[in-house]
Amino acid sequence: MYDSRAAVEDEDPDCHIAGLALTARAEAQVATHSSDHSETATPGASGSPLSLLLPSLLSASEEETAHPTDAFEARVCIAWIHWVLDDPATAAAELPRNITATLRALPDANSKLQQWVYACAVKAAYIEGHSLEETTRHSEAIAVYTSMLSFLSASPSTVSTTPQFCLWSELIITRLCTIAMKSKPFGSELGVPTMLEIFRIWNTLWNHGLQKLSIQGEKLRKRSEYSRRDVWRAYYKTLLHILQQGYVYSPTSTPSQPALLETAEGMSDDEYRACKLKQRSEIKQVEATISKLLFAGTKFPKSSERNVEVEKWVEDVMSSWRTMCGPTWTDAEIGEGGKDAVSRSVLDVSERCHQIIKIDRQRRLIGLRSSTIQQQKRSTPLKYCAICS
Repeated sequence: MYDSRAAVEDEDPDCHIAGLALTARAEAQVATHSSDHSETATPGASGSPLSLLLPSLLSASEEETAHPTDAFEARVCIAWIHWVLDDPATAAAELPRNITATLRALPDANSKLQQWVYACAVKAAYIEGHSLEETTRHSEAIAVYTSMLSFLSASPSTVSTTPQFCLWSELIITRLCTIAMKSKPFGSELGVPTMLEIFRIWNTLWNHGLQKLSIQGEKLRKRSEYSRRDVWRAYYKTLLHILQQGYVYSPTSTPSQPALLETAEGMSDDEYRACKLKQRSEIKQVEATISKLLFAGTKFPKSSERNVEVEKWVEDVMSSWRTMCGPTWTDAEIGEGGKDAVSRSVLDVSERCHQIIKIDRQRRLIGLRSSTIQQQKRSTPLKYCAICS
C-alpha cells in the first residue's frame, strides 16, 4: 500500500511529469522490495534490481536545475535505495546536512505537491538519522532527528494526516523515544522538555489519524525497538517523572514549546492552579489512551509466563496516584472530582488489570497442576490405569 503520485500528476498539468514520474516509479519499487526482502538484504547488494534504478535517478537529480524540488525528491529516493540495501554510509552522504533549511529553500508548491515534499523531508531525516546511528555517529543522528521537531509540530493538518508523513514521522519519534528512555539518568540525552515536545507531537499525529492507520511500514518498524504502545508508556513515564520531581508547567509553556519550572516562585495562585490543571489533564488523557490500548490489545500469556506489561502499568498508575493524592496537590489543582476522582480512576485501572493478572495466575496454576498430573502418570502408570478403568 504505497501512495502513488500518479493522481497528483494527473490533477496538476504544471507538474514536471518526467522527473516526478521517474522518482514515483522508483519509490514504488523500493517500497515493494522493502516489504519482500526486509530480512534478507545484504550490505551493498549490488546485484539487487534496485541498484539498476540509481543511474537514472542520479542523472535526474544532477541535471535538474530549474526545479529543485524534483531534484530533492530524486536525491532522497537515491538515499532510500542505499539505506534499504544496507549501505548506511552512502545513504547519509546523499542527503543534505540540514534538511529543514533545504526544505525552506525550495520554492512553494501547491497544496497537493506540498504533501509529498513534506513527507519526503521527514523520510530523508529518518533515513539520514538512522544511517548515522548505524555508522556510530550518534550525536549527529540525534541532531538530525531533533532538528525536525519544530517542522513536525508546525506542519499543517492537510500534510500531517497523510499516510506517508505519518509513517516516517512515527519512525523518527520511536527512534527518539528509544534514545531518550534508555539514557541514564532519566532524560539526560535529550532533556525532559524536549521529550515532552516529542510526545506531544506524537499525540497530535495520533489524533490526526495515526491511530487509524495500519502500520504500512511494519517491515520498517522492525528496525525500531519501541511499539506504539511503548511510545505511549514512555510518554506516561515522562509525565510521571515531571510529577514526582515536583516540576511545574510554566505559564509561558505551549503545546509545541514546553517549559518547566522547578518551583512556583513568582507565579500567582491562579497561574499556579491553571498550570497544575493542565498537568493533571495531560496525565489523565495519556492514562486513558494507554488503558484503552492495553486492554484492547493484551494477549494472555502462556501458563508459564507473567503479564509483565500489565503489572508495570499498575505500578505506574499507583505511583501517579500516590503523588497526586499526597500533600503537594489539592482538590482545586486536580479539577473535577478532586482526589476522589483520581482514586476512583486508579481503582478502575487496578481492577481491570487485576482481572487479567488473576486469569494469568489461574492459567499458570492450571498449567502447573496439569504438568504435575502428567508427571505422576508417567511415574505411576498402573495406578492411573486402574483409576481410568
